[in-house]
Amino acid sequence: MQHVVNGHTFYAPDNDHIGKYLALGVYYEADLLAAIKALKLAPGVYIDGGACLGTHSVFFAKECGATMVVAVEPNPEALRYLRYNVNGLPVAVLNMCLSDGLYCTVDKGPSGNLGTATTRAVQLHAGSDAGITVIDAQGGSSRSQVGSDDLKVECTTIDALGEYSRISLIKLDIEGKEVEALRGARRTIAIHKPVIVTEAHTDADLLAIGNILQGQWGYLRSRRYCKTPTYIWVHSDTSFALSKSLGLEA
Repeated sequence: MQHVVNGHTFYAPDNDHIGKYLALGVYYEADLLAAIKALKLAPGVYIDGGACLGTHSVFFAKECGATMVVAVEPNPEALRYLRYNVNGLPVAVLNMCLSDGLYCTVDKGPSGNLGTATTRAVQLHAGSDAGITVIDAQGGSSRSQVGSDDLKVECTTIDALGEYSRISLIKLDIEGKEVEALRGARRTIAIHKPVIVTEAHTDADLLAIGNILQGQWGYLRSRRYCKTPTYIWVHSDTSFALSKSLGLEA
């Protein structure tokens, strides 16, 4: 289905959750996007982890002055809409999973909500030992066979995405895998101190993310945005740390 938001044409599946917002002529998670735009970040690269249909990538490219957006999306069903929606914009699309592993399998999630696709980090085994080793959040592992419905996607780290003169923002909406993606971004964050946006489904997720960003890397956390709790993190050494509108917490 076709929708127009601020003069940009988007395509979305019928009855998709994000598409319902687009049908009203508004961006999905508009409160979050408005807060990011208000920061007036210096031109640079924006990394959109979990780009889904590309609504945020389009906004970053058209409304925030991103010199380039790297849109990373593991779900092949969302990917075809993403490619349509960012066509003609400075957006590089990667069919990959952001993590600190090598490969992942993709669970496409329920019909009508492509944004809820989840991934599992795995190691692949070939030949007579064909199968996968599933890596859990605590670093443990278990063996299983690769089923015919398993969608296997290569993982990458943020640090491996390339050398850029400035990375202004990293957005991670990757269904509970934010901590793994942050672990793969140590060098990038140390060099660029970008604004970071993370979803946190649970209090435990927020605590784990905060332990890294606040406890180890000197970031401050904003107030909550969006229906699914989402936060903007700014480094204490940057001018954004003086922002009153974000409701920052150390």
